[in-house]
Parts: sequence; C-alpha cells; structure tokens
Amino acid sequence: MNGKIEVKSKLNKGSAFICTIPLELAANKQLPSKSTITKTGEKHGLINATTPLVSSHILLVEDNLLAQKIATIKLKKLGCSVDISETGEKALKLVRQTRYDLILMDIGLPDADGYSITKSIREQKGNSIDILPIIGLTAHTNHKNKSQCIESGMNDVIAKPLTLKLIQEISHKYLYKYTKTDTLLENHKKKNAQKTIDWQLGIEISGNKKNALNMLQILTDDLPNEQTLMEAAIQQNDFKELQFIVHRLYGGICYCGAPSLKKAAAELENIIQSGDRNKILTSYSSLKNEINNLLEEYKKFQETEKMVQQK
Repeated sequence: MNGKIEVKSKLNKGSAFICTIPLELAANKQLPSKSTITKTGEKHGLINATTPLVSSHILLVEDNLLAQKIATIKLKKLGCSVDISETGEKALKLVRQTRYDLILMDIGLPDADGYSITKSIREQKGNSIDILPIIGLTAHTNHKNKSQCIESGMNDVIAKPLTLKLIQEISHKYLYKYTKTDTLLENHKKKNAQKTIDWQLGIEISGNKKNALNMLQILTDDLPNEQTLMEAAIQQNDFKELQFIVHRLYGGICYCGAPSLKKAAAELENIIQSGDRNKILTSYSSLKNEINNLLEEYKKFQETEKMVQQK
C-alpha cells in the first residue's frame, strides 16, 4: 500500500508510532467539517482529546476526599496509574521511593503548604523542573498564588476543579511536550452560573450522573460537621483554624455542582484574611444560608427521586 512507519521515542517518556498510508478519497463522500485532532497536537497529528496516557504514573497530593475521588476517576479514565498522598510528608516519602511522570500538588495541605513541599522535592537529585513536572492545584486563581507556585519550583498552576479538559491540557503540555502554550491558569475559564445545585456542572466535573450524585451525597453528609467546626472556631476567635476549615471545605465543593456555595466559601476565605470579625460574621452568615439552601434542595431532590422509584 506504499505506506511507511515512523517511531519517535524519548527516554523515560514513551514512544509514538506513526503509520502513514496514502489512500484516495471515496467518490461522493465529504470530509468531516471538524478535525478530530486537538489544537495542541495538530502540528504533529499524533494526539486527540481521548489519547490514553497508559505509561504515565501520576502522584496526586491532595487531602480532600472528594477531590481525590474525582481526580482519580478522570486520570484512570485516560489510562494513568495514580498514587495518592494526603500529606506533604507522605508525598516526599513517595517521591524518594518512586519515579513519577508528573505530580499534581495541592497548595493547602494539613501538615505543610504545597510550596515548601515542592521546594523539598526539587532539592532531591533527579527531580529538576525539566525532568519532573509539578502542577499546582489552587482554589484561588490570583496573581500572588500563581507567582508563589512558580517561584517554589512548580511548572504551572491550575484552578480547581480538576476537569478532564484540564488533565488533557496538562498531559499535552508536560507529558507529550509537543507545543508550548500559555499557563493553564490563564486559559481556564470560570463558570458564572450561581445555582444552588447545577446538575449539568456536576456531571461535567465528575464525568457522569452517578459520580455527580455520589460527590454531592458525600458533601451534604459532611456539611453539618464542617459547620459545627467553623462556628466553634468563630466563637474562639481562631481565624487561622477557621481559614483552614473553609479552605478544606472549598476544596470539596469545587468537585460538586454547587456554584452558589462555592462562591460563598471563596468569599469567606478571602475575608478571613482581613481579620475583621464583623465582616467575617457577615460572610459566614451568607455561607450558612447557602449551606442550608443546598441541604434543603438536595433533600427535596431525594424525596422526588424516591417517589419516582415507588411508582
């Protein structure tokens, strides 16, 4: 058939096999109007949005259970193997024991921040910035966070939640390295919808309806306890503890279709930094209302689903 096969290979990165076969177009057939090759891989014609990352071993440094579940589901869907670390200390231990292709690093960890952990990883032999990509995961996409991430030795930083599209962009940029693009954070577009429960958003983030329901169930089960902890911190004027709790809560909300609650949590976390008790109380009151709205709406949804199943 007068075809040819090419092989492109990089040590410790993987190989690409290219098969070219010249064929004539069938008569009276039109080509698809849209290319199936993504813009990132268009130059080389090697990858598209569903290209498996079979050889990629990823370390996810994340303490939030919801974030762990969603990220793992999406990474495995693309063929990655995933190790999870809930703490910075465990992450350092895993990096010493295992050779990873890429690290996803949460900024807010219970025992240390992602900046210091990244610096420690970079100090280890063989973990330079051009060999081991480290991508920061942040709840707040401001310039200060981005600068701190880059200065600590991270290759890039993205905004939560970690969607399938973002994972594909990461893989194309740092695992395949076919093209240079702008920072992923700058390309990430936020959704402005402010619904109590946005099912379409939840399915988009988690991958399917079953996962979306599961994530929302975990969140609603956890909200009363988190609310109790926040109120205790406020009564004790322990704003440092309050910020830690709200940051952890926000990390979980990002992986659920709850935009109104997400916005209220983000606003409270920012206001806590001011140390103004009155502003903090006002912002917490708004968050509390959104928590109640979410729990009430989810309860109604469950009752409706139960009635449908009984018919």
